[in-house]
Parts: sequence; structure tokens; C-alpha cells
Amino acid sequence: MEIYAKEVRQFIAWCRPRLGLKGPIRVTLVNSDLQQGRQRTFGFYDPRTHRIKVCIKDRHVTDCLRTLAHELVHRAQAQIRPLTGEDGATGSDIENEANALAGILLRLWNQEPRK
Repeated sequence: MEIYAKEVRQFIAWCRPRLGLKGPIRVTLVNSDLQQGRQRTFGFYDPRTHRIKVCIKDRHVTDCLRTLAHELVHRAQAQIRPLTGEDGATGSDIENEANALAGILLRLWNQEPRK
């Protein structure tokens, strides 16, 4: 779990200026399955509390970071306008933007040298 926590801290610090994130970023790493309603998920952002949860159970750290990137994009989107439950629907503009930007962030992150 510690390798995940260290990588998550570094990744959040790296993403913060790129996404224009303001304020504290609260992320919980969960070593069990996550449910959002009746749907199994690898992560989620709660627009009411601004908290992020990421499932790390049986996942590679890079895959977890991709999920985190997706949820951080949702947090950035919520800074622009309030998000609703419908915004997270598969194929919605909000969800498509989060998917696309998460992929871009991970590619850029993997190109950067780290200590």
C-alpha cells in the first residue's frame, strides 16, 4: 500500500497545476472492491464532499493512477460547474472528457523522469 500512497502523492502534485486544481485533494486508497450504487467501479469522485476513492485491490499502480487521473479531472470539472449524477453517465460529455484527459495525463506522466 505504501508504494501506491507515495506514487499517488507525487502524481497529485504533478497533476495539480496541469488541471488547475485548488484546495485540498482528499484521496482514499481502498484495498477492496468499490461499489457506486449497484455498479462496481475502480474509483469515484463525490461532488458533495470532493473526496476521491480509488480501488487498488489486484491492480497495477499505473492502472490506479489512470483511475485517479480520471477522478481528478472530475474534480477539476466541478470547480467550473456543479456536477450532477447524470454527468457521470457513460458517453456523456463530462465522462468522455475525463476519459480522454486521464489518458493524456498518464502518457505525459510516463514520459517524465522521476527520482
